[in-house]
Order: sequence, then structure tokens, then C-alpha cells
Amino acid sequence: MSGKPLLSVLLLVSASCSTETPSGVCDTGKCDQAGEIKLDASFQAFRYAERLDAPTAMAFGRDHRLYVALQGGDIVSLGDLDGDGKAEDRRAVASGFDTPSGLAFRPGTDDLYVGRKGGVDKIVGGAKSVVVDGFPNGEHSTDDVEFGPDGKLYISNGSVDDHNETNSNAMTQAAILRVDADGQNLMRFASGTRNPYGLAFDSAGRLWASDNGGDVPEGQPDELNLIEEGKDYGWPGCFGTDTAGACSTKTPARANLEVHSSQDGLTVYEHIAFPSHFRGGIFVVSWGGAVPGFEGAGHKLTFVADPAGAATVEPFATGFEHPLDVKVDPADGTLVVADWGKGVIYKIAAKNTAALPDATVGTASERCAAVSGGVFCGDDGIGGGVSDGLYQCSAAHVLVAATRCVAGCQTMPAGVSDACK
Repeated sequence: MSGKPLLSVLLLVSASCSTETPSGVCDTGKCDQAGEIKLDASFQAFRYAERLDAPTAMAFGRDHRLYVALQGGDIVSLGDLDGDGKAEDRRAVASGFDTPSGLAFRPGTDDLYVGRKGGVDKIVGGAKSVVVDGFPNGEHSTDDVEFGPDGKLYISNGSVDDHNETNSNAMTQAAILRVDADGQNLMRFASGTRNPYGLAFDSAGRLWASDNGGDVPEGQPDELNLIEEGKDYGWPGCFGTDTAGACSTKTPARANLEVHSSQDGLTVYEHIAFPSHFRGGIFVVSWGGAVPGFEGAGHKLTFVADPAGAATVEPFATGFEHPLDVKVDPADGTLVVADWGKGVIYKIAAKNTAALPDATVGTASERCAAVSGGVFCGDDGIGGGVSDGLYQCSAAHVLVAATRCVAGCQTMPAGVSDACK
């Protein structure tokens, strides 16, 4: 039992700390420093938004605002209009959702998809409608939603119980689901995931998911999984990276995470604002333990380096109450963390950015060449639009073309230019 509410969410932020510091580094006295967040001295944390009623999920809109789901059923958008590092502009977007647990914009549109208890809704032109409904819910329910490079919607849905003690055989429980954007052609994409919470695609098109280990038997780790179509990830009966005995036919986790810590929202880091060690790695937040004796587990931000290879688990930040989601701000490369317990959205920035290449000025080819091993999308107007290895329109946070930077970006692929806004 995770102890957290039945929800999962995505939150996105889209304002840099100041117009002078697009990398997200705060000028002294300008941003609201968060000394309660403990992390390496080369990073700093500050409060981007406060007094939110149990934020559960985040997503960035094409308007560069951060959309946030709240447990009570509301969705709001946040903006920092004066560049002081605080989201002073808060607007109501929609309300009346049953425990909203995930947010995702359909690529290239303003259509906002909302994962909520038992299904998914969408908001189009201000009007709400049901995309898919009727998923089983009990101890767990619908968690995250994320659009894949194929344009389809991926949904994480948990099990109705802890270790299949109710013998439920519902196709849509303990699974990663896939459905067309209009709600047609629902299918089980992968199975054997007890409570898959966060979802994230990397620039290679691979799908990653966190999963909460169970209570019985004791000692099951939480997991980071690389999700592939048709694979069975072992629940109930097989846990973590174990491949012994009957588990030899199951797909093991890529990394074992802390027992009873409730690993939830995750994000793949592919921006250049952090040191190169972090590029391609995965950040995941843990809501915290609720099982007696494990109350101190979790409550932190963890990093998994080289997840498709050695998958080394490293501590990154503590001091949160119940962090539930994490995203990368595409404008400045800061990490954005939603703390459900404190009602605060934090941003985490690298302090030393002087050595970073300047990919915000010059011609397209000059900007591309400034990024070692990477490419440039175009002048998106929100801080450079740089990604490590792929053309990406960060204004819409949508992959445009999986094309490597060749010959100094002299030939730009279709849809990518200086006018990428």
C-alpha cells in the first residue's frame, strides 16, 4: 500500500527565473531561495509557486505556461509575467475532475488530456469530454498519461489490490495501456506492473515507467522499468531485477528503487543546462513511505544515470514532504518538482552555467555548432530550444524530427527552422 492518494500527475513550468538568466540560475535577492531542499552545492532550489491545494501533475502548454492538476479536481495554469522567478499569475482552467492524476497535451495542439480515477478526459476549446472510461480501481487506479511519438496516448493503470489477493483478471489493471487520441482502439501495451505511476518518453522514443512495489511479501523494491510492447513485468510474484526461477520468463526492472518509498513522477533529462553526467538520465520523485516502520522512506528526488545501461541509482535532493511529480522546464533546463504535501512547486537549477555553450544567438548552424553533440530546433522564443541529439521544438515540447545534427545544421529537416515557435 503506497499511502498516497489515488492520483498521478504531470506538471509543467515554462518561465525562466529571470530574463537575464535563461538557464534558470537565480540572481541574488530575486528568486525565493528554498533552503529546506538539500542538494549538492553545485545546484540551487527555489520556490516557483506556493499555496497550491495538493498538486498532483504538471504539463507545459504551447503558451509557455505550466499547467497543474490539483487533487480536489481543479486544473490551473501558472505564469511568471514579471520574471522574478515566482508564478504570480494563476488562472483557472477547468474543474470537476475525479482525483486528476496525469496531464498531457496532444502534440501540436492545445488539447489537454487529464488522467483521473477510472479513465481519461480531455479539454478542447474549454469543453470537457470523456476519452476512455471504466478502468478498474481499488487500492490503485489510473495514474499518468503521456503521448508517444506514434501520436497515441499511453496510460498507466494500477492494480485493484496489493498482490492479486482478490484474483482480479481485468485486462486494464496493473498495466500500461495505449489508445488513440479519440479513445478508439484501446489495448494493453504491457502487463505485470503493480502500480505504474510516472510515464516518460526519451528522445529515442523509449517509454519509461516507475512502479510501486507491494506490501506482501515484504521487501519488494520499487522499480524503474523500460516499457516495451507485449512484455510482462512480473506482478504478482516477480519483483525488481530478479530473474531467478519462474521470473526468468518475465521482464526485469532496469533498476531497483527504495522499498516502500512510493516512486512516482519521473522525467528524462536531455537539456544542456545540467552537467553532461545528467543527460539521458532519469529523475524520479518518491512520495514517501506509509507502511509502519518505513515512514522515513522516500520523500526525495533520485537520479538514475545511464538507465538503459548500468542504471546507477544516485541520491539528488531531499527536504520534500510528499513530492509527486517532476518535469524539465524546456525553456531553461531547470527541474520542476511538485510537492503534494507542502503545496509548493520548486525549481532546481545548476549554479555554474558559465561554461555552457551559448545556443541562443547566431545563425541556425552557429547555434547548432554551439551544442556539443546536439542540435538546435530554432528560435522558439523561450530560451534556446536546445536538446541533446535531436531536433525538438521546446515551445510545444514536441519531438519534431529524430534527425541528428549533420554538417552543422546546414540542412534543416521539415518543420524545423528559425521560425520554430
